[in-house]
Amino acid sequence: MKQHRFIGDFAPEGNYLEIRDEELVNQFKNVLKLKPGEEIILADGQGSEFTGAIKSFHPKFVALTVGEKRRNSNDPATAVILYCSLLKKENFEWVAEKATETGARAIVPVISDRTVKLNLNIGRLRKIVKEAAEQSGRGFLPEVSEIIDFDEAVEQAKDNELNIFFDPKGKVFEKPQWFSMYGDKRIGVFIGPEGGWTDREIAAAEAAGFQIVSLGKLVLRAETAAIVAVYLAAH
Repeated sequence: MKQHRFIGDFAPEGNYLEIRDEELVNQFKNVLKLKPGEEIILADGQGSEFTGAIKSFHPKFVALTVGEKRRNSNDPATAVILYCSLLKKENFEWVAEKATETGARAIVPVISDRTVKLNLNIGRLRKIVKEAAEQSGRGFLPEVSEIIDFDEAVEQAKDNELNIFFDPKGKVFEKPQWFSMYGDKRIGVFIGPEGGWTDREIAAAEAAGFQIVSLGKLVLRAETAAIVAVYLAAH
């Protein structure tokens, strides 16, 4: 039987825990229709988790018995930071969801020179990422940052050990020797908007020491490229 997973700020007292979050209580009772005795997994989003057996339901809380505590080792060793230009419609939400499933450690929305859409509902985006992390068994809850502009993203990415800047004119992406050198480090992945990067942005990435690479001869949509790139970098 599938064990449902939830990420949150859980603070058990010994082997006992009361969950009073109204949304979670409603989900347990009315959405998932869990029963006393069923086990769930409760995680802190920082790599630690424990099992909890439902003891009883009450009008405003659910009582659980705390079981095994453990570290979650499902996440890739590489901390991939996805810097993705804002995309049209709901495409960025899809990117955030799938990037979480494929192992991104953080998601940074970027306004680039050719970005068309200029806003996002960050609260909704964080909820989507949280649900994707729970569904996919992640130990770490990816951080979703506020929107920043391209130049700020380049400056911020200088803290990463490696940055991969995807552009169709770059050399074809491979996993060369330098990739094994940075396998358990922070790797930035830059994905441009539907119209692509400008010459100014490519020059800025080169000046910052980024690796300019492509995903091959086929032309991928920006959201497809983002997911493929995150997976390749993370795994």
